[in-house]
Amino acid sequence: HVEAVSQRHGRTRAASRVVAASQSEAAELAKNGAGASLGPALLAEGRLTGIADGLDAARWNPLTDSHLPGRFDPVNLEGKARCKDQLQLEIGLPVQPAIALVVALLEGDEAATALVATAAAEVVRNDVQFVILRAAPSAALTALAQDHPDRVVLLADADEKRLHHALAAGDFALLPTVSHREAGLPLAALRYGAIPIALRTGAMADAIVDADAKLETGTGFAIERAEPGDLRGAIVRALASYAQRERFLAFRRKVIDNAWVYVEQR
Repeated sequence: HVEAVSQRHGRTRAASRVVAASQSEAAELAKNGAGASLGPALLAEGRLTGIADGLDAARWNPLTDSHLPGRFDPVNLEGKARCKDQLQLEIGLPVQPAIALVVALLEGDEAATALVATAAAEVVRNDVQFVILRAAPSAALTALAQDHPDRVVLLADADEKRLHHALAAGDFALLPTVSHREAGLPLAALRYGAIPIALRTGAMADAIVDADAKLETGTGFAIERAEPGDLRGAIVRALASYAQRERFLAFRRKVIDNAWVYVEQR
């Protein structure tokens, strides 16, 4: 491992330019680059820059996505409501449009799985449903799903179709893992109207702007630290926003519209 890291550092030092996945990622590298002074040195020499990720509009387009039972765009969101109803029906959750549906995308990350298990246990008695995709094995999450079958469903082996359907159905997308160094999933969540609840790190720090209490600004609900209390607080804020029904629907429409324009411009 030490030898591999050394070789990677050597290649980075020899590069004429180093491109990070976002401006925030570049800033993190500049401050805490691999090696004591590698990041600051690259920045000082003009060899470090950040270019924001885009999104494959052919793969992630809720208006043409063949994985969805209902299709939609920023103008007509009726298909998103159908996606939510159908997902709840298929996975055994009560079909309740008025209850917030939180979709957690964990990509097998053990730390994120433990974080979500703790935070979800603290808020599961609220009006909320959790659909947790691709979690690492977790006794705590399994017990939570068994204790609250009408509120928590685990989909450990969710395929591409289920991933697309879940984002289209979700009111919120829980993205607490630091392994999301690129902005693909956050951008997909924004385009599909699943408002991100996410750790501000790397490319996600550029994709997600923390929403204000009146839902007049922002694109999601951000946390600065991967701590259960921080995540629980962000989930509670998200659920409070969902209770402001008219404001939330207007906020979501604006988020989808902005994400739509952003993706088409990339």
